[in-house]
Amino acid sequence: LVAGRGTPHTGSVFVHHRHATHALAQDQQLVIGRAPECDVILSDSDRKISRRAAVVSFEQDCWVVQNTGRRTFHLVESSGELEVAPTAASSKRRIVHHHSWLRFPGSQDYAVVLVVPDGQLPKPPNLGSAADDGLTIEERSVHFTENELRSLRLIYEGYLRLPPYYTRRPNSFRAVAARLGVEEGKVKADHRRAIDKVISAGGPNDAQVNRDALVAWLLSRELLEFELGADA
Repeated sequence: LVAGRGTPHTGSVFVHHRHATHALAQDQQLVIGRAPECDVILSDSDRKISRRAAVVSFEQDCWVVQNTGRRTFHLVESSGELEVAPTAASSKRRIVHHHSWLRFPGSQDYAVVLVVPDGQLPKPPNLGSAADDGLTIEERSVHFTENELRSLRLIYEGYLRLPPYYTRRPNSFRAVAARLGVEEGKVKADHRRAIDKVISAGGPNDAQVNRDALVAWLLSRELLEFELGADA
């Protein structure tokens, strides 16, 4: 595997974790776990992490992640957080968005960030249209003000950093307000308006409480971006 950094528009899948970045071609697979022979070693001492926890590989028309261990982990995308369990029914999940991440719960949360190029995403299913089945499949565009975007970036900046600096803990409204030099109520109002816009545009209905789904939805539409050059 080749170290490097990438965007959704390059030819390889880029896998970011706390120790390195890997570029993964379609004829390669990536093994994640605790064992020394894994490509990505989340921890060599955390017994809550399976020795061979997961494999990322390309199958047919898309990338998939499969649970090859004994413990459940999660695939986080704009549709929400999906369990990837060791049971046959949910042991394998398709990766369907440009930006997603795997969350492995152990003595701490371990994050592996995935960035998938356009040509290696599965084609969306034909779900019909409002004219035939009453279904609406087209999401409306979202336009944030600069203040709303600035607040979102600072509130969720931990989600936008690469491991090991990645963290699923939003900054408080008070902390963000202090950094911006504005009233806390202003940051709350910006955030509330942004959430309302996301829901109105067809984003996660529980975006107010499901922060993982919210951030993944914003990333997949390039309204927010990973800080690929961040070192702190």
